[in-house]
Amino acid sequence: MSNKFLFFSYKLVNQILWFGLIGVITNIIGYSLFVLCTLYLKFSPYLVISFLYPLSITATYILNKDHTFKQEKTLMKQKIIFITLYLSAYLLNILILYIATTILLVPAYLAQGIAIIVLGIYLFLMQKKYVYV
Repeated sequence: MSNKFLFFSYKLVNQILWFGLIGVITNIIGYSLFVLCTLYLKFSPYLVISFLYPLSITATYILNKDHTFKQEKTLMKQKIIFITLYLSAYLLNILILYIATTILLVPAYLAQGIAIIVLGIYLFLMQKKYVYV
């Protein structure tokens, strides 16, 4: 194996681990707030997601930029792509919630748990390919 292959392999594993750690922490906080607001405070899951997404986007952008992909400077183009990706993730999240809760009759807290996993994979792949290149 060449050193170049080992470097990229280590870098990718490191990025996945950081992205996962940041994702787990932010999603535990966000999911806890989602459950609190939907189950106990009886807010609409769509309203809660709409409130939590901007907070989540800000936190993950800063943490992933600094720790996962280690970029000191970001271009405006990267920020626009990042926001576009998270907007698409938001819309996918709403779609998953809608299908799961209205068609499949899954409780919102389970639907959101599934959405977190699916969207986490989607966002890592898209950020690696289009934002932090």
